[in-house]
Amino acid sequence: MIFGILFVLGASLLSPVCASTIYVAEEQLLRVSIAQPGGPQPFGNGVGLVYGLAVDPAGNVYAADAGGDTIRRVTPDGNVSVIAAGSILGSPSALAFDRAGNLYTSGNGWGGTVNRISPDGTISRVVTGVGGFGLAFDAAGNLYVAGWASVSRITPSGVVSTFATGFEGAWGLAFDADGNLFVANYIGNYISKVSPDGTVSLFVSGMDLPTGLAFDSNGDLYVCNITAHSPLGYVARVTPGKAVSRYCNGLNYPTAIAIYVPPSPVLTVVID
Repeated sequence: MIFGILFVLGASLLSPVCASTIYVAEEQLLRVSIAQPGGPQPFGNGVGLVYGLAVDPAGNVYAADAGGDTIRRVTPDGNVSVIAAGSILGSPSALAFDRAGNLYTSGNGWGGTVNRISPDGTISRVVTGVGGFGLAFDAAGNLYVAGWASVSRITPSGVVSTFATGFEGAWGLAFDADGNLFVANYIGNYISKVSPDGTVSLFVSGMDLPTGLAFDSNGDLYVCNITAHSPLGYVARVTPGKAVSRYCNGLNYPTAIAIYVPPSPVLTVVID
């Protein structure tokens, strides 16, 4: 008799470990690059003036071209295609996926808009009067939008409310595993931490015009920074203990970041 036993092993039990890939939008070069300790590696060229990035479970990267009202998809092998376009997108500047695979966009045009792009490419308006450079979903399916001085929350039913205020150029948004929301303060040069009840505190200061935020699977926070001198930007890594280091130098106006974590390998063992 043959028994099939399926084991799902975490990456820490396997060798080699499947590493995450960190994607960064380089505004002035109109491209998406892979950030790594040795410097950026070009990945997707000609994607436009990108301020928002997102990655789907298959490893496709989505780029929001605010200048061209276009959302592009870059496959893992670097092929670029358009998945949505039109003035309805309102200069899309942020992207986020929900659990159903719908892609949400936030734009500053039309007085602020949030739109939903379904897997079949249908674009629908979610709300108006709200927009900005950051989007993030919490575990309950609420969508958060960075609105420069404040962060708004949109429930799954479309109810909009102010979640937290007092920011200095709120840009990138990212949730940690405990449900805390982190906010990049572009003008203030610091990162705020917002607890689930809306309490705002300082997480780390000393950034350089921080824009995009993203967490890896280890709980480290990666921050895009823009500098006024050459090189024109870098990605910083901040540990849960608030230790700050430079992860990738040599970027050209990094405005958005997304991290792809490969699924854990599956090992099938057959016992006779």
